[in-house]
Amino acid sequence: MKYLKPDWVPDWVGISADGRVSWYDGGAKGVGTRRQKRCGDTEKAEVAALALVKNAERTAGLQVGPGVTWADICQAWTDAHDGLIVEGTMRRRLTAINAWIVPNAGAVTVGDTSLSTLLLVGDALVSARTGRSNFDSTTQAMSVIADWARERDWLPADPFGSDGDRKRALRRLRRKLADPSKRASTDDDDDDQGIEFHQVPTWKEVVSFADAVADRVGGITKSREIGILYGRAIRVAAGTGLRQCELLALTAERVDMTTGLITVDRQLDRYTKWKGGEMPTAAPKYDKRRQVLAWDKVRRDLKALIDAAGDDGILIPPFAQQAWWADAWGRTLHASREAIGWGWPPHWLRHHYGSFSVAPREVGGFGLSHAELQHSLGHKSLTTTLETYIQPTRSASGWVK
Repeated sequence: MKYLKPDWVPDWVGISADGRVSWYDGGAKGVGTRRQKRCGDTEKAEVAALALVKNAERTAGLQVGPGVTWADICQAWTDAHDGLIVEGTMRRRLTAINAWIVPNAGAVTVGDTSLSTLLLVGDALVSARTGRSNFDSTTQAMSVIADWARERDWLPADPFGSDGDRKRALRRLRRKLADPSKRASTDDDDDDQGIEFHQVPTWKEVVSFADAVADRVGGITKSREIGILYGRAIRVAAGTGLRQCELLALTAERVDMTTGLITVDRQLDRYTKWKGGEMPTAAPKYDKRRQVLAWDKVRRDLKALIDAAGDDGILIPPFAQQAWWADAWGRTLHASREAIGWGWPPHWLRHHYGSFSVAPREVGGFGLSHAELQHSLGHKSLTTTLETYIQPTRSASGWVK
């Protein structure tokens, strides 16, 4: 029996008797690319056709083509605001764009933008067990960019649906980050509290994560030797407590292999594009220069990284000329965690160092004082260190003498 296309289906959309729907993605016959989709039967094809028609009506009048993506919009917003807004605000927006919005929603086109686009980013933040402040900052940045694009008719009205639906959906996601003991702080946060010795990864688990990073980088670079070097970087992070951007800015001249002291006087500036040449750096957190006590168990790893360093002395340079190195490194760590089901965010390598440094030797720690640890970690106050790391008792039973 011959299939008759309903009268409401426009001429730029076709439905075939075998359940296929075809259309021009420009929203008019002969405009754009002709696409096709198998739906199974004509009833399902009509549903798909109706969605196409409604989407065309929703995006009619936009000043950009249907193929423009969120990556394009973010780049346009960045170009338009460079140097025009407060530096701290711009840095937060760039972090949201480069670390979260583009990696998770960059491929979504203006025509396909909906509440689910925003939730792609929100779900990624929850999956990474980020902090509430980062969640709020990132979703706010995406809303700000969407408003800017909508004012220019680059996005349809209410691109994320009604305000009520958007707020309810974000609140539901945000509640999942409510328990500090079940989330990780962002790379530069030090606001986790009450971390117990048994909660941090063991050294064996650190090594498994390092091996996963080595495998991933080795696969990307097609060099096992290069991969092994970046696996060493994970062990060094766990054996020094360096923040990730401090780790990435580390050079050979800042490591004293005789004393085991590491000088921290800068960090990679993650908000400045590395266009080649000298690494963009910023002052360390709190503008506080410090010396870190390195564990002896990472001595060989540090030596290997120093031996492999180039003329600039950088121990952990971009392995594929990544201009936004901090964000690329973060994505590498995330993918490596996912590959092996590693249960901690990268910041917990720092917590591994903190917990084991002050834990008693009889339970496998190094027995440092909290004051020594405060100086190594660069905490602003001793109270932060004391409230963060709760240590086991020295003896499970017996008289206290």
